[in-house]
Amino acid sequence: MAKIKRLINFGLPVTACNMRCSYCYVSQVGWNTGELGKLDYPPEHIQKCLTQERLGGVCHINMCGSGETLLAPYTVDLARRMLENGHYVTIVTNGTITKRIKELCDFSREYKERLFFKFSLHYFELKRMNMLDLFFNNIRFVKDNDCSFSVELGAADEYASCVEEIKNACRNGIGEYPHVIELRRQYDLEAYARLTELPIEEHQNAYKGLHTQMLDFQQEHWDVKRCEFCYAGDWVMQLAGGTGWFSPCFIGGKDMQNIYENPDEPIRFAAIGENCPWPHCYSGYILLTSGVVPSLKTPCYAEFRDCIYPDGAHWLQPKILEFFSSKFIEANEEYSDNKKVYVNALMALEYKNRTRAYEPEKTGKIVEQALKNKGIETVSIWGASIYTDWLFDLLQHSAIKVKYIVDDSLSEKEQHYGGLFGRQLKTAVFGTKDKLPKVDAMVITDWAHFNSIRQQIPPVYKNLLSLTELAD
Repeated sequence: MAKIKRLINFGLPVTACNMRCSYCYVSQVGWNTGELGKLDYPPEHIQKCLTQERLGGVCHINMCGSGETLLAPYTVDLARRMLENGHYVTIVTNGTITKRIKELCDFSREYKERLFFKFSLHYFELKRMNMLDLFFNNIRFVKDNDCSFSVELGAADEYASCVEEIKNACRNGIGEYPHVIELRRQYDLEAYARLTELPIEEHQNAYKGLHTQMLDFQQEHWDVKRCEFCYAGDWVMQLAGGTGWFSPCFIGGKDMQNIYENPDEPIRFAAIGENCPWPHCYSGYILLTSGVVPSLKTPCYAEFRDCIYPDGAHWLQPKILEFFSSKFIEANEEYSDNKKVYVNALMALEYKNRTRAYEPEKTGKIVEQALKNKGIETVSIWGASIYTDWLFDLLQHSAIKVKYIVDDSLSEKEQHYGGLFGRQLKTAVFGTKDKLPKVDAMVITDWAHFNSIRQQIPPVYKNLLSLTELAD
């Protein structure tokens, strides 16, 4: 059976929703513009960009809009194409868009075995809109069509006093109770605080009687700063589904590459390492349980999504249950010690992590060895930036020679005389129109725009490396 290679949070450019929940994290920051955003590329192109061959194996693709996912006309087509690629697909939905739910349930059995519906129970909105019966009918329809599903209630203060009412409604509607998940203050990204005004103990105890394994896990890890080596950016990616830009984590981070620009270009993954910039792993209920920090022992993700009826029937069908029970380490290898040192140093610079001790001599020797293994002894550096300065510093502690820097942002006079940057580093600075001296490899420091930069470089300079690849 398949094991999870990567987890991709496929964010659709949908900011429209047919509900107005008071606790919605999208509404908190004014993202609910009511738009069904367009895709920059057609679905067939996106499918080519997200093949198993390019991603390295079978992935969990979590499709979610910043609104109601199934309002977008392209969601069903994209889901079908991801399933056609052999991936496992989650659809996050409020469960009210019946037409599209039925379209998804009309997929072949082979596809439905790898399809999972994550139904969000917005109880008061469903009551207000007189759609509670519709919600439960759609869940039963999914279940009767042998698709996997889960039902989730956000731990909003407005629900704390009516848990018994919710239990009764769910027992009558689907014969089981929902899982409970913590909500966050989206506008407070510095802390990712809980969205509650209740005393914490009262808040946590309010949902006893529902399925609280996920909520309990979140409480255990809330406000715990993760300092272990994390593979977000490699085993996990946040994908802007409309544009193709990917960043390391569900919470965000800096753009790493546009993977839609050229389906034949390899994706240059790089883990964030011990440089997580966030106060705690808010999405740990899926990231940590999938194994993004392999040194941390956690339950598997399936435990927070499955539910077993008295007759033994599961919310998760066998293939989804087994896939959600796997961990990244079963389909991936951890970085070598040397690569961890290098990636940690690079991402400490990227995320301004001043808590890490930087060892330029040790890191420089690691880069030297990696480059010499590739037959590289001389390099040039494309782009004058803090990353150029950092790399130049590293290579001063190695036998690798930096011959020159290429940067068009300097004037011709500055390039001719080396410029301030060139004088500081005691090396020549050229523009792209200059005849560039021969080197064994050119290092592009702006890895997010590697693909577009390489178009500017004459074909004769074939050996191009991203700054993220120097310890591979």
